[in-house]
Amino acid sequence: MPNFGSPRAHPAQGHPGSGRAFAASPATHRPAHFGLSAQSLAEIPHDQPTANTTSPDSCSFAARMTFEEYLISKKIDSAKFRLAEPDAWNSWRMAFEQMHPNSFTAQKLYLINPTRRKYPLTVAAPTTTEAKPATAKPVIKMKPKIS
Repeated sequence: MPNFGSPRAHPAQGHPGSGRAFAASPATHRPAHFGLSAQSLAEIPHDQPTANTTSPDSCSFAARMTFEEYLISKKIDSAKFRLAEPDAWNSWRMAFEQMHPNSFTAQKLYLINPTRRKYPLTVAAPTTTEAKPATAKPVIKMKPKIS
């Protein structure tokens, strides 16, 4: 191994003491030790998305909720909000479609509560026609303590 005159190794040799080469391939900009050769990279179709893309169709969270479902979960009436403030509703929807719901909540944290107060979601309470009869609770009698 040639000595380059400094304690630091040549960039093609990797980190000193690591025992592996770290030569970046110009085609992939990835280190050579990832096991990707130029031939194997040429065989990958570049017009098709790979497994690690972050498009909405292939996101890591299985069931992606819609913007309307998100507003329902935050108890905001989507229809009222859309009619009253269409620009704000559209900008929120566009931002929601580009990020995870938790990130959206963190970004719009101080806007969600005022919007919820303006456009509350009204859910009809289920009505029950049968009244349950009142049941008497059992009386527990304590035994006297004899010493």
